[in-house]
Order: sequence, then C-alpha cells, then structure tokens
Amino acid sequence: MRHWVFLWLVGGLAACSGPQASLNLKELALQVGQGGRVELRYSGKSEVCPSGQACTYRLGPDQTVELRAWPEGNFFFAGWAGDCAGYGGCTLQMAQDRRVEARFEARVGEFSMGQVPDPVVVPAGTTVELAVGLRPTGGFNAPPAAWSVVLSGALVGGAVDQVAYRYLPERSGPERLVLELKGPEVRQVWSYLAAPARLSVRVGTLERTLDFTLAAAPCLAGCGR
Repeated sequence: MRHWVFLWLVGGLAACSGPQASLNLKELALQVGQGGRVELRYSGKSEVCPSGQACTYRLGPDQTVELRAWPEGNFFFAGWAGDCAGYGGCTLQMAQDRRVEARFEARVGEFSMGQVPDPVVVPAGTTVELAVGLRPTGGFNAPPAAWSVVLSGALVGGAVDQVAYRYLPERSGPERLVLELKGPEVRQVWSYLAAPARLSVRVGTLERTLDFTLAAAPCLAGCGR
C-alpha cells in the first residue's frame, strides 16, 4: 500500500512541475528583415532565423543567447533594433522577455580605394593609424560600421613579433577608412622586417582589395628597451 501511495505522490509532483517550469520561460521575439539571416547560439545549440521571418524562442531566465547577423547577396547589415544595438554581435541575458529586430539594406553604388605609402612602416612598441582614402560613386550607401574589413599578410597577427590591427569604424567615413596598427613588442624586432599585405573591404557581394608592403622597424628611442 505504501508503495502505491509513494508512486501516486511522485506522479502528482511530476505533473505539477511541468506547467510551473514553463511559466518561468522567457520569450525572445526575433524579426529578421529581407536580405539576411540571424544565427543564434545558446546552451550549446545553434539555430538560424531566415530572411524575412519572425521567429520566437522560449528560454530559461538563466540562459544567455548570442546573436549574429549575416547579410546575403547584395545586402549589408544595417543594424539592430530593440534589445540589441549597433552592428556587431549581440549577447542577451534572458532574465526577461526580449524583442530584437535585424535590419538589412540593399547596397547602392560602389567605391574604390586610394593608395597608401609603400611601405607602411610600424615601429616596434608603437601604435599608429593608417588612413586609406575612399572614392564612393553611384550614391554608395553603406555606413562604415557595415563594412567587413580584413588585413592579411605574413606580418599580420597577434604574435609578439607581428603587427596587430583593429578597424576603427567610428573614425572612418564615406571618404576614408581607418585602421589602428600596433607594432610588435620592442624586444622582438632588431632589424627592418617587411612582407606583402592585403587590405580587403567587403560590403555584401562587393569586395575591393589593396595590396601594399607592411613593415616593422626597430624602435630607436623612447620605447623602453
């Protein structure tokens, strides 16, 4: 008899725990504009909300969601609205209901890049800015924050003997693109080093590249050697 009473109690508790748990879930309402998709990552899972769709997710209040927008075709990501802001990835804590909109716009016009000094020299132990001139045509409409900027080359990277870079959209504009270049550690460069580098700027399907020589030079004074 006690055995049956115990099973009845367990069953009753299980039946009550389901609805109670569901009441604690929070809602993420995601609207994705035409021209791109949004990838969501949470609890080791990855999901995609496609172009032009409204997607709803119910998640626990202790969960963290990472969202990233990916433009498609001739579109560029035009920024978040709602509980996300800016142009980069967005991380949300689901302690409350969330509403997010991902906006995309069709690219109009194009641009070309001007030349830079060749070589571009970055002394070890210093940080310099490299401004690249742009020539927009045809009513080019993508803001600097929507550009995908990549600098590549043998001297480019995060190692102590390489040049690190960071794109600065806040200092860029319709007619110039600005990179921050950080030289290698002082004790890693004892002679002049140079190698080919390529700057790639992509907006939707439009890509422009600029090839030049990137160099790292020893710092002769004031670097704390």
